[in-house]
Amino acid sequence: MGETKKWACSDCSYIFEGPEPPDFCPLCGAPREAFAEVAS
Repeated sequence: MGETKKWACSDCSYIFEGPEPPDFCPLCGAPREAFAEVAS
């Protein structure tokens, strides 16, 4: 369905994989807006 992308948290550098960034960073709790797509 959705293409898997990588998203990096600008606060703690956590890398999340999924079609969209998470609502909150599971490591530091930063909001979705803190994530930026990582070029593959």
